[in-house]
Amino acid sequence: SGFMSKPLACPLQPEIPRLAESAATRDVDAVGCNEAQLAHRRVEDRILHVDRRANQRWVERRVTEPIAASPAQLYELQSLGGHPLHPAYCSVALRSLFAGIISSVRQVQTCGAVILAVPLIGSSVNHAFQLVAPPMDDGSQGARMWEIIRDGGLMDWLAVGHMVLGVLLLIPRTRFAAGLAQLPITIGIVAFNVTMFPSGVVLALLMLAVNLAVVLRRADLQRLIAHSSG
Repeated sequence: SGFMSKPLACPLQPEIPRLAESAATRDVDAVGCNEAQLAHRRVEDRILHVDRRANQRWVERRVTEPIAASPAQLYELQSLGGHPLHPAYCSVALRSLFAGIISSVRQVQTCGAVILAVPLIGSSVNHAFQLVAPPMDDGSQGARMWEIIRDGGLMDWLAVGHMVLGVLLLIPRTRFAAGLAQLPITIGIVAFNVTMFPSGVVLALLMLAVNLAVVLRRADLQRLIAHSSG
């Protein structure tokens, strides 16, 4: 009975404090890891929420202004997302690419308007001051018709119209409207050269291509359709 009254010694008793401390440490680490994951998820959700709102505002603006992200912004998004294929990073990158395309289209329209305006204004100035002699009559019906137009006084009105449209093409706010007004005139010039003045067909086709570059801009066409339908 004396033997049975002695407490039994547990072989793991010296290790109990260390095991308890290790278990507590693991619990703390697990809690800290979960908090870190939750914080990271909250950051990602915040980025995506801001990105969705930016996309919505961007669509509502109809891309009137280019949206470009600097390399620093892209690097920040990449570091926050942790991967270059993160949705926020990809969205900004794609919008930057699309903004570059929009900017290129705008530059094409500007260049086309300048190229189209120069001969219009030049022909008006030349008609007023006779700086360059008109082309000689080559015997074609078109050359004889041009002579009749100059001698009959119709060219004076044409010169005024060319000057007005040329100036409007150089003004960004009226560029699209001037290009639309000039388009049927350009088509008539092409038809005139094809049927009556074959030597000027190449220049007439180039003029038509430049005129189309001025008017075939999606944003301007969408505004025109919306205005006409509303």
